[in-house]
Amino acid sequence: MLILSCIAELTLKINSIDCRGNPVITAIKAIAHQEIDRRFSYSSIPLANGYVPCEMIACYLDPARRHLMSQHRSVIESELVKQMSIYATHEDLQLNEDYHASNVQLEVTRYYLEKRHDDALAFWKSRAECYPLLHRLACRYFQYPASSASVERVFSISGLVMNSRRHKLSDATFESEVLIRENRSVHAALGIRLT
Repeated sequence: MLILSCIAELTLKINSIDCRGNPVITAIKAIAHQEIDRRFSYSSIPLANGYVPCEMIACYLDPARRHLMSQHRSVIESELVKQMSIYATHEDLQLNEDYHASNVQLEVTRYYLEKRHDDALAFWKSRAECYPLLHRLACRYFQYPASSASVERVFSISGLVMNSRRHKLSDATFESEVLIRENRSVHAALGIRLT
């Protein structure tokens, strides 16, 4: 989500550059937009086949970054309404009896009109009753890590454990050793000495 936010902020900054009729600056802006679209093709994905990447939905559900997705608002909101309708029918939610399907769209619209809020987790915690379905979706989308660093670290540790001398380790032994190595800081904090 952080990369998507940066891309959207960069696009807004490029759009805010005043060309004042200068063809060179206009050309540079056009090239910058083409490069952003070529490298980070989020601008065409949701419109091409109806698929909305989860990064875009997560960015939209962050009240501090919601405005960055305004050009795709209708596509993202229709996806949110679809997902919220599924939640309303398949999840065990404690909703009032008068909470009908029309309220789903109203919930999304009311959320869009909310003021900017810098802390997404505090926002959704305080608005859980006001937006019951959107709150559930926000919890679902915000549960994913914003970085793949932890996965990369485990792969690195796995490479150190499974080397040419130790290629015959059983799956259980390999998994145990990776788990122990990955959690050395926890063991140290608990005062557990590993040999």
